[in-house]
Amino acid sequence: MKWISVLGDSMSTFKGYNPNGYNVFYNDEMILKSGMKSVEDTWWYKVIKALDGQLCVNNSYSGSMVTGSDFPSASCDERIQKLCNALHKPDIILVYIGFNDFGYNVRVKPLPSNPQSTLSFEYAYDLMLEKIIANYPNAKIMCSTIIRGFVKGSEEDVFPCYFWGSNIFEFNTAIRDVCKKRNVILVDMDAAGVHYETIEGAHPTAAGHDTIAKLWLDCMNENM
Repeated sequence: MKWISVLGDSMSTFKGYNPNGYNVFYNDEMILKSGMKSVEDTWWYKVIKALDGQLCVNNSYSGSMVTGSDFPSASCDERIQKLCNALHKPDIILVYIGFNDFGYNVRVKPLPSNPQSTLSFEYAYDLMLEKIIANYPNAKIMCSTIIRGFVKGSEEDVFPCYFWGSNIFEFNTAIRDVCKKRNVILVDMDAAGVHYETIEGAHPTAAGHDTIAKLWLDCMNENM
């Protein structure tokens, strides 16, 4: 049995499956709007089952980013330490986060005057992986690039590549570079050029979750 943990943002939340006190996007109302019938319709549940695994911890927090030094930043100690439970440490960790960093137009590269700033995406992502590796040295880590969705019923209405000055390609390049540096498995969904169905442009519907799950598994197999 493989124990699998998830580190993510709102796209990977689901009522009753995240740590107590965490902000959850997929509550009763949003589960209904998304067309999901149960947790089995989420991308991460589908991936875990395809890997013949069991959920260890879903450490996903709605609205969270990689950047920042304090909770709920994905690079803070508290988030990293909660990837395990009292009985198990993860054998596999699925990391799918960064869309909010892109959406809030955070700096991708650190300033030369402050190269270790957790306010820069590339440094914070690297710090996050450094901490995951240090805390779970035996775990297989899989990190995905971020992809864009279209509004349900309008496949042409795709979330823009450039948003508030941010360029999604720069964020994904940073993810690729850090994964190579840290020698973790890159799940390069962005390279597939596929978009997923969403409720409003960001959060996947049931069909969108299915698209993400299939992309994740296809891209994972290409890089293992």
